[in-house]
Amino acid sequence: MVEEYEEIILNFNNEKGNSVHAVYSFIKGRRPLVIITPQYEKTIKNNLIPMLYFINNGFNVLRYDNTFHKGNSYGDFEQFTFGSSMDDLEAVSKFIKKDGRINSGNGIALLGISISSRTAFKYLSRHTTLYDIFLSLVGVVDMQFTLKSITTIDLVQETINNPGIKWGIRKVIKYDIDYDNFLKNCIEENFHNLESTRKDVSNIRTDTCLIAAERDPWINFYDYDTVFKDNKAILKDVYRIPGADHLLYKNPDAIQKAMFKSVKFLCKTFYRQEIPDDEIKSPSMYEVLKLNRLEHQRQKESVLVNVR
Repeated sequence: MVEEYEEIILNFNNEKGNSVHAVYSFIKGRRPLVIITPQYEKTIKNNLIPMLYFINNGFNVLRYDNTFHKGNSYGDFEQFTFGSSMDDLEAVSKFIKKDGRINSGNGIALLGISISSRTAFKYLSRHTTLYDIFLSLVGVVDMQFTLKSITTIDLVQETINNPGIKWGIRKVIKYDIDYDNFLKNCIEENFHNLESTRKDVSNIRTDTCLIAAERDPWINFYDYDTVFKDNKAILKDVYRIPGADHLLYKNPDAIQKAMFKSVKFLCKTFYRQEIPDDEIKSPSMYEVLKLNRLEHQRQKESVLVNVR
């Protein structure tokens, strides 16, 4: 089943003047809000399943597309950087506070997925009171390790050793990206290695739940011990999904386990309720596929406010 909900399509600018496309899904009433950050190479549509779980179980949701990414926000994917993702999260964080249509007064949670968790770690280290909860789903903590695992090249160390090296336009996973632009920003803004994440996490004051995958080839699970060693107080829950790898969306059982843990943590924190698995309301596959088709069509039809 899926609870009946309403949606508002949003377009607003970040501080660079670039348009951010978002969708606010809500049920009227006093409900906490969950912000879902877009994982690398993914869009609003790819976060449909998390949104449905949260809507079904008592939370409103705002999803958005990063600029310089896939989806309907401004810019070509080749120019994506961590810096641009920080601009977008900042824009979203400000927008939800000033737009009267969005209910943000009953608590706000932030969900980071994969590389977007790395953006969130730094953002939360600088803005310690904006969010009540941080959920990190297969969150990257060592970009150097992750990039090497994906590309087989230690891009970060090679770039540090030889700042003049030129990598050009290459694929990271599926899509072309300007390696030189991305790596320069990654290193200069300190997103690039385990130590930089540890420093960011040491400043975070937001209650955090980590959800990891047991067989994740892109993340060393024990690196979480390193990054949280100076700030264990914020780490309220850790769950490692049995048998899962990094690409949870390809594994229905793994994504269900991740969503159950997320809903449980949100309910415990915001509603002070321990909710058992059999009381969690899950969307059916039929409903997911039906709504996915609608979202695919809407994504194609969406028009940006800013025209390049």
